[in-house]
Formats: sequence, C-alpha cells, structure tokens
Amino acid sequence: MKRAAELSKKQAKEARPKKKRDIDDTIIDDAYARIKKAIDYFQKKMQGFGFDVGVQIQQNRDDSIDAESTVLSIPRGVTALTTLIRMEKSTKRIGPKALPKGTWISIGFRWTFRDEKELYKRYKGMVTAGAFPQRATKQKVPINYATARKIARNVEKKRRVKPGQIYLRLHWNLEDKRPEHLR
Repeated sequence: MKRAAELSKKQAKEARPKKKRDIDDTIIDDAYARIKKAIDYFQKKMQGFGFDVGVQIQQNRDDSIDAESTVLSIPRGVTALTTLIRMEKSTKRIGPKALPKGTWISIGFRWTFRDEKELYKRYKGMVTAGAFPQRATKQKVPINYATARKIARNVEKKRRVKPGQIYLRLHWNLEDKRPEHLR
C-alpha cells in the first residue's frame, strides 16, 4: 500500500508542469547562444576590416548576460569616426531580429591620457566614455552610434587624441530592464 502511494506521488510529480526556473533556463540558454553568435559575427566582420578585436561574454549571477567586443587598437591613419562607421555597418547586418528581446546596446571608447598623470592614476590607465545603454531595436541602435560619434568628436577636439579602444556592449536580462551597472 505504501509503495503504491509512493508511485502515485512520483507520477504526480512528473506530470506537473515544468517549474518557471526550467523554462527560464531554456530562455537564458537561447539568449546566450544568440548573443554569442551576434558578437562572433561582429568580431569576424571587424577583423575583415583589419582591426584587432577582443571578445568577452559572461552570464552573471542574476542570469543576465553581458557581452563586449572591443576594437583593441585603431591603426595609424584610421580615424575613430571611420572605425565607428565600419562598426555600425557590421552591427546593421546583425540586425535587432537576431538578438533576443531584452537586449540593450552601448557603444563607447577608452582613452589613455598619459600626459595628464592625475587622470591616468585616477582611472588606472584608461578613461572610459560611452553612450547610455539603449534597447537594441532598429530605431535605437543608430541613435546610440550617433551619440558615440558626438562623444568621439568632442573628446578628440578637446584633448586632441583619438581613442585607444572602441567597444560594443550587449546586455540581456530576463526582465528587459536597463542595465544599472553599465551607467
């Protein structure tokens, strides 16, 4: 009698719908795969233009995903604006449809101001400036690039130095909330 009761409990447990956590895991795995594919495509395109590109992708404790593709050095004779235009073309080919819903994009720069020792010490080598994260939609991605172009022009005019690195960050979370840690 006891054995029959145990079996029915097991059967009842197996017949229950999947827990929310199991469903979330498949969504998270799909988002990770799609973001990785997009970042790898972006890296391949930028390397085709002759840039040295680094990639980092990670899943955080809160199950959000952060990916960054960085143009590690801009070659001599190539301006930051030219690099941004090539980055934008590569990003357009990825397209928002390839990215999971809830993806945020941010483009930014890193500079080294070796002549200003205080800034160099304060930021431990590289100063970062970039556009705030915006949803990776067809309308918002060009706005993010336009903001990045303004930042590059202003810093180049004020400091007379081109950026050492340019990065593209993608952030995804299940709740589709703006990433606080990228501000």
